[in-house]
Amino acid sequence: MAGKSTTFYSTLGLIFSLIIIHSLFAQHSKPDTIYALQTSEKIRVDGHLNEAVWQQAVPISNFTQRELQEGLPATETTKVAIIYDKKILYIGIWCYDKEPDKIIARKMQRDFHWNSDDNIEIIIDTYHNKRDGYLFVTNPNGARADAMIMDNGQLFNKSWDGVWDVKTQINSQGWFAEIQIPFSTLKFDVKEQLIWGINFERNIRRKLEQVMWQGWSRDSELEQVSRAGTLIGLQGLQNVNMVEIKPYGLAGIQKEQGSDQETTANLGGDINYLITPTLKLNLTLNTDFAQVESDKAQINLSRFSLYYPEKREFFLEGKDYFDFSLGRRIQPFYSRKIGIGDNGEVIPIIGGARVLGKAGRATLGAMSLQTAAKDSTPSTNFSVLRWKQDVGEQSSAGLIGVGKFEPNRHNVVAGGDYLYSTSNFLQNKNLFVGGSYAMSYTSDAENKTGSAHRFFISLPTDFVEYDFVWL
Repeated sequence: MAGKSTTFYSTLGLIFSLIIIHSLFAQHSKPDTIYALQTSEKIRVDGHLNEAVWQQAVPISNFTQRELQEGLPATETTKVAIIYDKKILYIGIWCYDKEPDKIIARKMQRDFHWNSDDNIEIIIDTYHNKRDGYLFVTNPNGARADAMIMDNGQLFNKSWDGVWDVKTQINSQGWFAEIQIPFSTLKFDVKEQLIWGINFERNIRRKLEQVMWQGWSRDSELEQVSRAGTLIGLQGLQNVNMVEIKPYGLAGIQKEQGSDQETTANLGGDINYLITPTLKLNLTLNTDFAQVESDKAQINLSRFSLYYPEKREFFLEGKDYFDFSLGRRIQPFYSRKIGIGDNGEVIPIIGGARVLGKAGRATLGAMSLQTAAKDSTPSTNFSVLRWKQDVGEQSSAGLIGVGKFEPNRHNVVAGGDYLYSTSNFLQNKNLFVGGSYAMSYTSDAENKTGSAHRFFISLPTDFVEYDFVWL
């Protein structure tokens, strides 16, 4: 037994030694800062990158392999340069390739699945808080995909669709992309001098090669903005006072033989207004969900409720602002309960208001909606308030309140959570420690109160991922 114990502890010690040695490899290379050059020249976004200002901009090209040979230089040259004017950020990308006839690019649709194509991925941390970012992806065909990232890659909202464009060209030297992102697409604090986090990833599929500018270790990902490089040079940007109006109208006439003529009409819409550059107000009236695709049928043989994915655009935008993790089967806020009855019938939404965004180091999500009475379902108010405060470099603490208010009945949930997150554990490893607790009160239930809690520790490494969860 003593010999076996010695062998066990020796093996365990060897594993941790390998983890520590592995973490000593640098994940940053110089330069780790890219400079954005201001221009007044009109840029034609066509993928040719032939304007004079592109030659004046200082590109970065120090990309390192994450796969297949971690830490080695890229086998193909990649260059990135950034310029901007008062309204638009332009990103020029040179993806050189010694065998351009072998470039893989099949997809063209919006929000394509980019895991099988050659591509370039960009993440921009506009708050420079090392937590949140905007992800933009394109392939040699100029297909576009984007997502919103929160909690240093823990939350990933592919439903976010930003306003941006890209044009690409393929020639004998490789493929090239010219991207334009209006500043109105991004939320950021307006200052005289802006400093953003930024990182780039290129995938060469035929070689199974993945190269990154910064943070290229295998137990890291591009979405971890805490490992990103720095974008400087942005200055003189102005507040964007944006008002977006999205009305809709519906009309129809139906007449069957031997019956009276029936008519239908409906009006409604949304108004979006930027209260500040980082805080948006959304008002909705007679919200329309006519374009939503049907759910796939599921058969439930367990005692647990099914959670269908949200597909309605109104609820998809900013859905991560209301995330509160108590485990996969316990969700204090589930938006599919709003506007949909117990049997799947549509319950009209009279109207409501929502506020999403950041104020300093606080992230705020607030929403209140009123549904109409239908059949035996009374008019009901659904409200949710989520507040999260940045703590330290990557950690956070937050509160949530959820309420459903009907005549003579109400159900409320209140809870708090904390996340300690660092990417410098054992000199470059990721460590997540967190917990959450919530209580509910239902006015007409036999047992009026209930509670749930969760505690977890996660240490992902390139060799083994260590996880402990108590629910």
